[in-house]
Amino acid sequence: NFLVRCFFTIPVLILVIRFMGEAVYRISRGDNPSPFDLSILGWAGILPAAVFLGYYLLDAAASRIAPQAVNYVTRRRVAGLAAFLISVVVAHWTAEAAFLAYPLFFFALLALDALTEHPATVDSVYAPFRRNPLTRVLEHFLAPGWYTGTWFVLLLGVILTIANAVSPGLWRASASDGSQEVIGIIIGFVASALLPLAIMLLPRERSQQPIVTYCLLVIFMGVISATLIQFVDHGDIPALAWLGMVLPPLSTYAMLRADSFESPELVTILGILVVLTIVSITIIARKWNKIHLAMRRAQREDLTV
Repeated sequence: NFLVRCFFTIPVLILVIRFMGEAVYRISRGDNPSPFDLSILGWAGILPAAVFLGYYLLDAAASRIAPQAVNYVTRRRVAGLAAFLISVVVAHWTAEAAFLAYPLFFFALLALDALTEHPATVDSVYAPFRRNPLTRVLEHFLAPGWYTGTWFVLLLGVILTIANAVSPGLWRASASDGSQEVIGIIIGFVASALLPLAIMLLPRERSQQPIVTYCLLVIFMGVISATLIQFVDHGDIPALAWLGMVLPPLSTYAMLRADSFESPELVTILGILVVLTIVSITIIARKWNKIHLAMRRAQREDLTV
């Protein structure tokens, strides 16, 4: 917990001090005090995003300490999905590449929350989803637990892919010159979210604090990827450094720097991301199948007693 708090708190304090210092310097020169080059519309979008973030984090904290019979997850995912869709629509409506930071931020936030939730073991939580075929489908995306969170993250990735198909020019202007690279970046975000969960599920014993384990794995992969970024920037990756491409953050960054690679290399990196995504989904599905069978067996035993 201490390491995770330091990882999120210290950079925020550094950024706050950094931007406060620059704001004071700009005011002393009589310039615009804002260190951000954003339009009025861009600043207008920060306030509702901040308000939603406050609500979302408070609701997530409440769900972590609430009894399992109380379902906070469904309404929070619906609210998160709504905010995500609004951010995607606004980004394409304004046609400004900078606005793509909003849906990508919401993607990271929703993935972190959805993939670190324990599955509910109380059958009453799932009862509202079993009323009709539509609600049974919604159960795979909105019910509590990291397994449904996996499908929820895949849904977010599909939405980003559709947004790229609807307005490819905006995405290419923000990322690269080709649709293949943009698809690779989206798959990279999905793989970066799912791989830590798959690694976390490999041991037999479940983590009591999955969000801590998940964040530590993300930090670990991020640190290793950061040390190998210099090879990606130069476009001359040694054979040993190619092993680092199994880390989705590094592969995603390589797709962002697509101009540094030849087409066959980009296809290889894209293939690595696809394989990592499939392997992660397979591990998650197999783990959930074992847990689901154990839960069904325990329910049958309770009914017998």
